[in-house]
Amino acid sequence: MLSPVSGNLPRLKSVVLCGHGFRFPSSTEVWKLFQSAPALRRVALAECDSVSELPVDLPWNQLTHLRLDWWRVRSQVDRLKKATEARNLTLVYYYLDEEPETPSTMVHRNIEALTLLTADLDDNEASFIRILRYFNLPNLTHLKLSTFVGSDRDSYILEDVNSEVGSFLTRSGCNLTSLSLVNFIIPQDQLANLFRHLPSLSALTIHESEEPDKDLLASGVFNLMTVNHRKPFDSVLLPRLKELDMRFRSVTVTCLSSLTAMLESRWITDIEFLPGSEVQCLTSVTLRPFIKGDKDTSALVLESLRALKAAGLRVLMFPQLLGSQQLSTDNVDFWSVC
Repeated sequence: MLSPVSGNLPRLKSVVLCGHGFRFPSSTEVWKLFQSAPALRRVALAECDSVSELPVDLPWNQLTHLRLDWWRVRSQVDRLKKATEARNLTLVYYYLDEEPETPSTMVHRNIEALTLLTADLDDNEASFIRILRYFNLPNLTHLKLSTFVGSDRDSYILEDVNSEVGSFLTRSGCNLTSLSLVNFIIPQDQLANLFRHLPSLSALTIHESEEPDKDLLASGVFNLMTVNHRKPFDSVLLPRLKELDMRFRSVTVTCLSSLTAMLESRWITDIEFLPGSEVQCLTSVTLRPFIKGDKDTSALVLESLRALKAAGLRVLMFPQLLGSQQLSTDNVDFWSVC
C-alpha cells in the first residue's frame, strides 16, 4: 500500500512505528520507505524488540527527537550511535537483562534532554537508573526521571539515585540546568547529595506520588532547600535555582511553614543583603498541593505567599484532588492565590 510513496516523502516530519501485535515484513525493499524524507526529525519506535531485527532504513543522522519504547539496551545502542544529531532522547520501559559489570559507555555530544520513564516491571528499582551507566552526555542540560501513574505501583524508592546520577553527571561533565523527579520516593540524604552535584540547576520539578503513605517532601525537603544566609556560600544547595515546581501531599502547618520559610530564604531582591553571594533569586514557583488541609491552619502561610507574589515572585497554585476526594468551592477560593 505504501509503495507509491516509498522514497518520496518530502514533507514527512514525524514517524511512529509500533510492533505490538503486528507481523512486520522483513524485505529490505519494504523498509526503504523512509529512505528519502528530508524533513523527518522525530521518530518513536514502540515495541522495539519486535522491530529491532528489521532492516528499517531511517535517516538516523538527521533525527533530532528520538523515543524508544519497550527495548533492550544492547539491541538499540547501535541505532542511538547513528542518531548523531539527536537533541532529545526518551527511553521508556527498557530492560537491562544480562548487564555487564562495566557496560560500554556511549558518548553522545548533541543530546541536550534525556527522559527516562518506567513502570512496575520488576522488583529491582535500581535498574531504572542504571541505564545511565551506558551514557556520557557532555551537553545534557535537562534530565527527567519518572514513573507512570496508574501502574501497579505508582512510585519507586530510589536508594541509589545519588550514586547513579552523580556518577553519570561527573562522567559526562555536563551542567544540568533542569531536573524533574516524578512519582519517586528518595531518601533525604540521597537527595541532598544529589543536589550537591547540581550547582548550575535553575529549574527543579519534584512531584510526589498520589500513592497513600508515600510522602517524599514533607517539611524535611523544604528545610533542605532553605538558604541559611549566615553560612558560607559553598554550603548552599542549588544556588542558581530560579524556577520551582512542587507537588506534595502534606499540607500541615509545620510543612507549609517550612515551605514558606524556604521560599522567603530564596527571595533575594536586595543585592547588598548578600555581599559577594551568587545565590539567585527565585522568579517562578508552582505549587500543586494535595488537598488535605483546611482554611484555618494554612491561612497564615497563604498570606506569606501572597506577600511574595505582591513583591514580584510569580506564584501559581494548582490544588490536586487526592483519590476520590472532591474539592469544595471554599477550597478552590482558598488555594487560588494567583
